[in-house]
Amino acid sequence: MLSPDHPATIAGIPVLWLETTDSTNAEAWRRADAGELPPTGLAIVADSQTAGRGQHGHAWHSPAGLGLYLTVACRPAPPIPLADSATLPLRAAQLLLDALDSLGCRPPAATIKPPNDILVDGRKLCGILIETRLAPAPPNDIETIVAGFGLNLRHAPSDFPPALRPSATSLALLGLPPPSPSALLAALLPPLLALLRPPPNP
Repeated sequence: MLSPDHPATIAGIPVLWLETTDSTNAEAWRRADAGELPPTGLAIVADSQTAGRGQHGHAWHSPAGLGLYLTVACRPAPPIPLADSATLPLRAAQLLLDALDSLGCRPPAATIKPPNDILVDGRKLCGILIETRLAPAPPNDIETIVAGFGLNLRHAPSDFPPALRPSATSLALLGLPPPSPSALLAALLPPLLALLRPPPNP
């Protein structure tokens, strides 16, 4: 269960805490389509997802109380050049590792597997799904970004479906203390928003 004292804003970014949703990325797109993205960007955290998804439409196992299921959505101003989009997942993965490092819970053997996974000894710890919407007019740059993170925090082997047990891991399984969602967001959101919503060139 989510704690009732999760802050409504972290690092100046509104945070929406949900008990459950189909997908935090899907929830972000619904809010973007409804005109509900604030200029600062919006973070959405769910305790569980019923239809979490990863790259290429793969499902992301999202049981309650065991992982961080986070999406950050924003409208960059000015829009980000489309040519820069290919590197966004890798750079976001590095920012997450940096955030874990600052909290003392980065696995020493963690590596980034292009385009969007964080692995430890070949087992998946985190998946990142970045989706974009392009401006309708040339040069058709990125006008909306939705960046989703699925980070395994407290899973024991039995918490993963049998098919995933050989290929998945969690911070708890690695003997590392899982950070609280609010602490992790406080470390991650400022650099992540600087990546997704860079300031205009002087």
